[in-house]
Amino acid sequence: PSSMDLSTQNSNKLYACRNDRLSVSTDGGNNWLSYQAASLNSLRNVYVNKFNEQYLFVQNSSGNISKSTNGGYS
Repeated sequence: PSSMDLSTQNSNKLYACRNDRLSVSTDGGNNWLSYQAASLNSLRNVYVNKFNEQYLFVQNSSGNISKSTNGGYS
Protein backbone atom coordinates (compact mmCIF):
# COMPACT_ATOMS: atom_id res chain seq x y z
CA PRO A 1 0.00 0.00 0.00
CA SER A 2 0.97 3.62 -0.44
CA SER A 3 -0.14 4.43 3.11
CA MET A 4 -1.59 2.69 6.15
CA ASP A 5 -3.14 3.89 9.38
CA LEU A 6 -4.95 2.20 12.22
CA SER A 7 -7.78 2.94 14.57
CA THR A 8 -6.74 3.87 18.10
CA GLN A 9 -10.18 2.69 19.26
CA ASN A 10 -9.94 -0.79 17.73
CA SER A 11 -6.48 -2.30 17.24
CA ASN A 12 -7.86 -4.79 14.69
CA LYS A 13 -9.12 -2.05 12.35
CA LEU A 14 -6.64 -1.01 9.67
CA TYR A 15 -6.92 1.37 6.72
CA ALA A 16 -4.76 1.30 3.60
CA CYS A 17 -4.80 3.19 0.33
CA ARG A 18 -3.23 2.54 -3.02
CA ASN A 19 -3.99 3.94 -6.45
CA ASP A 20 -7.76 4.54 -6.53
CA ARG A 21 -8.71 2.19 -3.68
CA LEU A 22 -9.22 2.55 0.03
CA SER A 23 -9.09 -0.77 1.86
CA VAL A 24 -10.36 -1.52 5.36
CA SER A 25 -9.64 -4.53 7.55
CA THR A 26 -11.52 -5.22 10.77
CA ASP A 27 -9.55 -8.36 11.72
CA GLY A 28 -5.98 -7.15 11.98
CA GLY A 29 -5.23 -7.41 8.27
CA ASN A 30 -6.32 -10.99 7.61
CA ASN A 31 -9.18 -9.89 5.34
CA TRP A 32 -9.70 -6.64 3.48
CA LEU A 33 -12.65 -4.85 1.87
CA SER A 34 -11.67 -2.43 -0.89
CA TYR A 35 -13.59 0.59 -2.06
CA GLN A 36 -12.90 2.47 -5.26
CA ALA A 37 -12.54 6.20 -4.81
CA ALA A 38 -14.26 7.38 -7.97
CA SER A 39 -13.44 11.05 -7.52
CA LEU A 40 -9.84 10.50 -6.47
CA ASN A 41 -7.04 8.73 -8.25
CA SER A 42 -3.53 7.92 -7.15
CA LEU A 43 -4.30 7.84 -3.44
CA ARG A 44 -1.12 8.39 -1.47
CA ASN A 45 -2.04 8.85 2.19
CA VAL A 46 -4.77 7.92 4.60
CA TYR A 47 -5.15 9.50 8.03
CA VAL A 48 -7.63 8.28 10.64
CA ASN A 49 -8.89 10.69 13.28
CA LYS A 50 -7.48 9.40 16.58
CA PHE A 51 -10.60 10.38 18.51
CA ASN A 52 -13.28 9.19 16.08
CA GLU A 53 -12.44 6.53 13.48
CA GLN A 54 -15.47 7.54 11.40
CA TYR A 55 -13.53 10.63 10.34
CA LEU A 56 -10.69 9.95 7.95
CA PHE A 57 -8.83 11.83 5.28
CA VAL A 58 -7.25 10.62 2.06
CA GLN A 59 -4.77 12.55 -0.05
CA ASN A 60 -4.06 11.96 -3.71
CA SER A 61 -0.84 12.50 -5.63
CA SER A 62 -1.90 16.04 -6.56
CA GLY A 63 -2.18 16.97 -2.88
CA ASN A 64 -5.99 17.14 -2.85
CA ILE A 65 -7.51 15.97 0.42
CA SER A 66 -10.95 14.43 0.83
CA LYS A 67 -12.74 13.77 4.09
CA SER A 68 -15.03 10.90 4.98
CA THR A 69 -17.35 11.08 7.97
CA ASN A 70 -18.50 7.46 7.79
CA GLY A 71 -15.30 5.45 8.07
CA GLY A 72 -14.39 5.64 4.41
CA TYR A 73 -17.58 4.23 2.94
CA SER A 74 -18.13 7.48 1.04
